[in-house]
Amino acid sequence: MLTKLLLTVAVVLAAYTVLRARRTTSDARAAPAAGSGIPWGVVRLGAYGLIGVILLASAWSVYHQWQRGREVLEVQVVNPATGASDHYQARRSEIKGRVFRTLNGQQVRIAEFERLILSEPR
Repeated sequence: MLTKLLLTVAVVLAAYTVLRARRTTSDARAAPAAGSGIPWGVVRLGAYGLIGVILLASAWSVYHQWQRGREVLEVQVVNPATGASDHYQARRSEIKGRVFRTLNGQQVRIAEFERLILSEPR
């Protein structure tokens, strides 16, 4: 999750660096005429607005994933051969395949023939 945020920041910084380098080289070649017809201030404002929207969307996505991972779920492990079932509570981010960690820190590994049922707590 942190890598997604760092990757987004790296892409924004790389784009900023490239655009800044292009701007300095184009300014060195020739300055555009005053009446060139392109409102560069509006274009720049739009670019900054787009970058702001992208950063806000990335921050919201990271927060939403973190919040979803913190949800507490009811985990039921059912043995189909005997019909016995065990009940646990675990956070969504702590459930990985056939292994999960309960709220009190116990690590549970289930067998291949056992079923894992996830539900919202009551």
